[in-house]
Parts: sequence; structure tokens; C-alpha cells
Amino acid sequence: MKISSTTNLLKSLLVLSLLFIYATADEVSPHTVSRYRSQNHGHEPRPRKTGGSKGKKGSLFGGTGLGLLFDNERLQPGGDNQDEMETSDVALTDFRGSWKIDSENAGVSAMHVQLMPNNNKAVWFDSTSNGLSEIQNNPPLCKPRFGGRDTDPPEDCTAHGVEYDIETAEVRPLKVGSSPWCSCGGLGQNGNLVSTGGDKDGFRAVRNLHPCPNCDFEENPRALFANRWYATQHTLEDGSFIVMGGRNAFNYEIIPSDSLQFTPRMQELPLLEDTTDDGGRENNLYPFVNLLQPLRFRQLQVHHSQP
Repeated sequence: MKISSTTNLLKSLLVLSLLFIYATADEVSPHTVSRYRSQNHGHEPRPRKTGGSKGKKGSLFGGTGLGLLFDNERLQPGGDNQDEMETSDVALTDFRGSWKIDSENAGVSAMHVQLMPNNNKAVWFDSTSNGLSEIQNNPPLCKPRFGGRDTDPPEDCTAHGVEYDIETAEVRPLKVGSSPWCSCGGLGQNGNLVSTGGDKDGFRAVRNLHPCPNCDFEENPRALFANRWYATQHTLEDGSFIVMGGRNAFNYEIIPSDSLQFTPRMQELPLLEDTTDDGGRENNLYPFVNLLQPLRFRQLQVHHSQP
């Protein structure tokens, strides 16, 4: 009897929870917009009070932890702007958003993308070892082709990186020397993009791109101590980078953020070797890492579950 009573109680609580969710979902639409109109492609919002809040100020669900964003100013409940947070300020719309094509063809696949600071430019690049791209190097630059179709020309004169203006959709080809396939990277203290590793001729490369007009990648193809393919790059407190792991690389090294000429400092990390699967699954590639207080570097350890 005790077990049966407990079961009935749990069933009752479940039913009440479902009824509450149903009632709330009926009163509050998941597609809400602020009272300030934005581009909604002709879909006029329909203002109404949300009954789920019982007409109270400050929350759609009768609580006090919701902040609404109106005209680029966040309104917090319980503050001086309490009177402004009527639930009637919330409107409903049937418009769920849309996609539009910004550029028919930027020429290069975006394997890695970085939004550069202060210039509204996005930089992306792809492997140089999988054939030709669809945009030519400018100024012209050719080298022997790696990969691709048998019918492709023996020389590759195409660019494998671009700088994309997110306001005008203008595309500028970038020169990428060694292959950055499955590389890693990050922004330096001066806003420069530092890319490390890759495959083929890019295993030990470091690439540097400054956010300036007509700047191009500068590169040292032999800068790193170890091959870095599927490695992780993370910023340290002094602005330098730690580059950790990669395929068959059970170590890490420290590199500067503003130079291509340096003496690599490498340290063994047995954890990476210990977490390499015998079955060849390599589930410790691109290891997750974090910098924690007190400014000491930590790695997220890989745990194995036993059957």
C-alpha cells in the first residue's frame, strides 16, 4: 500500500506539472518581440497582455528574474524602471525569422572563421591540400597542386583564404602558404590572428595576420617544436598561447602572440597519451582546455566509462 500511495502521488504531481506547462504555453507565445518594431517583413505584431503573468509587472511568469531589452537598454525588474515593464509591452508575431544570401560565392570554404576586431571583416580559410578553390590569388601566385580532381591543372593558382567585409560583401583573397587543415588559432593582444599547425606542409607552421588594409598572412612553416594537427590553442594570462596536443602529440608548447621567430618551449603531458584509445578512435583530439584561477592552466581530463 505504501508503494502504491507513493506512485499515485508522483502521478498526481506529474499531471499538475503538465497542466501548468500547457496553461503557460497557451498564454505566452514563444515568438515575442519588444514594443519597438524591427524589420519583420510585413508581419505586424499583435499587442496583448499575457494572461500567464496575471497582469503583474516585471515578469511574464509572475516571477522577478526576467530582464527585457527595449531600444538597446536592458530593463531589470525591481529597479527604478519597474513601472515601464508592463506585460502589455510584449507583442506577438507570426514571423519566425528568415535567411538571406549575403554572397553567392565567396570562393573559399570556411573551415575556420574569425571575426577580426575593429574592422568589420571576417577571415576564413581552408585546406591547401584538397585541390583548387574558386577564387584566384591576387596578386597572382601559383604552386604545385595538392589533391583535387585529376582533370585539374597541375598548378594551383587559387587562394585558400579570404577576407570578407560583412557590411559590403566584398571579398579579398588571402595568401595561405602551408596547409591549415584542422589547425587551431586565436586572437593576439594586438588584434592579430595567430593560426598554428595543420596537415601536410603545415604541421609545424605558425601564421600571423594583422587587421590592417591589404595585410596578408605572414608565416613560419617550421616554428613549432612538434606536429600540431587537431591541436588546441588557448590564450594565457600574459598574452602568449599554449598549443596543446594534436594527433600523436602528447605534449604542449608555449608560443608568443606577436612573433614568428622564437625558441619553442615544449613540455610532455602524459595525460594525452594515457587517454589515447587502443582502438584508434583518438577521442582526445582538440582537447578542451580552460585557464582557471589562480592563473594556472588546467586541462579537462578525458574520462573513460567501463562496460
